[in-house]
Amino acid sequence: MDKNLRALGKDNELFSLFLVHWHKKMHLSRIRLISQLVEALFLVQTVNYGKRSCALSGRASSESNLRRIQRFMAHYVLNMDLIATLIIRLLPTQTSYGLALDRTGWKFGRRQINLLVLSVLYNGTAFP
Repeated sequence: MDKNLRALGKDNELFSLFLVHWHKKMHLSRIRLISQLVEALFLVQTVNYGKRSCALSGRASSESNLRRIQRFMAHYVLNMDLIATLIIRLLPTQTSYGLALDRTGWKFGRRQINLLVLSVLYNGTAFP
């Protein structure tokens, strides 16, 4: 894999931002992993765990990183209130916002998955 993907800093700017907002509500290692996963998403431009595992910083092998991502996704329940609060705090306060309500559905095997999502609209971007 490209050496530039390994260049992610252990404590990057995104980590610092998340730390300010979540330090009392989430363990430091979880904050660090989430920041690395978000940054890896931008670098490799895919949600594929295997490809993103190559972009995580540190001395661990990509196989170890992959297993770490899999464990995190399988066992950790991310508090959506924390995410929503962070997004609202980061948006400028002088602007009015729009709201968008969207329903989407997928079929996963035999199971139908339907989501009703409320998003904040700002500057052409919807934040669910």
